[in-house]
Amino acid sequence: MVSRAIPDTPECRTGSLSDPLAILSRMVLTDLPYIDIVALKYTIEAATSYRPALHEMLNVMRLHPESMQEPERWKIGYEHDTTLAGLPAFMAEDTLITPDRPMLYQEIYWVVNGYAFKAVYQGTPPNLPAFRALVNTIQFPDASR
Repeated sequence: MVSRAIPDTPECRTGSLSDPLAILSRMVLTDLPYIDIVALKYTIEAATSYRPALHEMLNVMRLHPESMQEPERWKIGYEHDTTLAGLPAFMAEDTLITPDRPMLYQEIYWVVNGYAFKAVYQGTPPNLPAFRALVNTIQFPDASR
């Protein structure tokens, strides 16, 4: 059951909600039978206004061979910073060893206005210029950095 009760805590009495996650965690850990509406509102506002940067997203987005079905087929290659549409980006050039032949596996990651993007090419070297030509057409009007 959800009620509109506000707990009798120093944070709520003074209106100081500098750590809404701690407040919500404390509520969950203590099995309080209500939801702190003020803390919940503050937490939602903080979460929706947060804009992650590229360096914060890389570990989540990039290839992790150990999480793939056949990790021994993946060979991590050259990784480097670059730009895409004038924005900071990160490129990884890896290889997937298939029964027929090795395949290039190129990933480009970038973040615009807090939204993460990834472009992926998996194929042979002769087709890579088509992928790069396509990636070079990407634009983000009025993108704040």
